[in-house]
Amino acid sequence: MLARVQNVVFLVFISSLCANSNPDSLKIKHPFSFGISVNRGFILNHKKGKLVGSEINNSLVLTHFTSVQAMFEWQTTGNKNWHKWFNYPTYGLSLTYFNIDDSRIGNHGLSAMAHHNLSCISSTFYKLKFGIGVGIGYFSTIYHPVENPINQYVSTHISAAVQVAFENSFLIHNKLKLTVTPTFNHFSNGASVLPNFGLNMFGIALGLKYKINDFDTKHEPKKPDIFASKKNFLHFYIAYGSNILAIPNYNYFYNYTIDLSYGRKLGKISKLIIGTNIMHSNIDNNPTANNVVVINRPFLAIDRSSIWVAHEFILNRIGLITGFGVYTFKPSGLSSIFYSRLGLRYHFHKNMFGAVILRSHSNVADTIEWALGFTL
Repeated sequence: MLARVQNVVFLVFISSLCANSNPDSLKIKHPFSFGISVNRGFILNHKKGKLVGSEINNSLVLTHFTSVQAMFEWQTTGNKNWHKWFNYPTYGLSLTYFNIDDSRIGNHGLSAMAHHNLSCISSTFYKLKFGIGVGIGYFSTIYHPVENPINQYVSTHISAAVQVAFENSFLIHNKLKLTVTPTFNHFSNGASVLPNFGLNMFGIALGLKYKINDFDTKHEPKKPDIFASKKNFLHFYIAYGSNILAIPNYNYFYNYTIDLSYGRKLGKISKLIIGTNIMHSNIDNNPTANNVVVINRPFLAIDRSSIWVAHEFILNRIGLITGFGVYTFKPSGLSSIFYSRLGLRYHFHKNMFGAVILRSHSNVADTIEWALGFTL
């Protein structure tokens, strides 16, 4: 019986080799690369002041870190219009392990990100790419008002992660490249848990990248861009946000936002947006949360309305939104009438989208909004 099974396995293996011997089956439709890099750098202090009853490190450089990153990257080939508009960018996934020198901040951390790399300078032996990645981060040690009050840099195990990188790659072999990449990593929970702490990491990464297959730029687009004929848009969305107050106990409260905006395409890759929104929060029902001496967040209180303007950088179905708003109605404890907006929009259908939007005041995060909306 065992001999028969072995014969069947052997025949299947031989037939698979014969199938793969077809030259067409050896074609790789989407060229890709994989690589590994080691990053060494420092962590900057971006906190001002300290919480009552605890100490804080007021030096500019808190400590140093070392990280190892593994990445997998796909190369666009020109079979869609946006590939050519952005000079054939790459996109991929990365997994990074961090080791931090100061155990009070946390010895170990991880991040998983999706990223896009846009080509800035390209030649046979040298390429410069601007990359931005978003994902999630994990840190082993976090702030606790009793057990670890000194760690005023990481307040939740899970946080949002953003990376900006300038990859310089040098060809050292036919398919092997040496990469030298200045990087900036930011980790924050976006005020989903208060107090909201975060880490700013600057470093230089050295690595190797190996490319599988070359790509042909003569591909024709398979289908037209879903927004190719549209110049004007109306966007409507409803967003949900939540916050957890860690001092003195973990208390939960929420907020809702309704937003209506008008957008006009300025070109193939950009859009100007003007909008208005209203926000409602139940924080008034939480007397502890209204203690601004403890949380220093007067702008979290009650209802608000605003008008805003933003630019949307369009990359296929993804939009990067950056802009600012002006409150038409605001809490009395808020000294400034301005706030900033940073968000990502993804169109999973030509008339439907999801979005994640961070509202902040100066360098202090207000809330993260998770939105679902439609486009006309």
